Amino acid sequence: MREAPLLVSVRGAADTALLRQRLPGCAIREITALATVDPNLAARAEVLVLRSGHRLGTDRLSQWPALRHVIRAGSGLDGIDIDALAARGISVHRNPEPAAGAVAEWALAALLALARRIPYGHAALLQGRHAKQHCLAPPVSRMRLAI
Repeated sequence: MREAPLLVSVRGAADTALLRQRLPGCAIREITALATVDPNLAARAEVLVLRSGHRLGTDRLSQWPALRHVIRAGSGLDGIDIDALAARGISVHRNPEPAAGAVAEWALAALLALARRIPYGHAALLQGRHAKQHCLAPPVSRMRLAI
């Protein structure tokens, strides 16, 4: 009898209770970090769920010989060596929806900060200068913008 497929999720990358509910035939384990994973667990895992801040490259892939799928919860693939995964035949799947709200908020915050030159004004304040006149700008509603 074949052992249940093993899915390993880095803490915060997935709702493991929901995964257990939706994938009853799958063994689900949560780890705190790739660097400190139990080697026996990594050796058996077929699916790995990651979030930002974790690096998965050639050096670390050797710990995951059974790996067949990597799921990136959130946007972006920084820190994941796509070429190394492809060379091993490991599929990469993205699920950007959980982070979409946070990414939109960051984009809006960046837009406002740059439109009002807040980084410049902050740097000037740290140097003891008040640069209000350099931070004035037309209303965002009248600017030509792209995100």
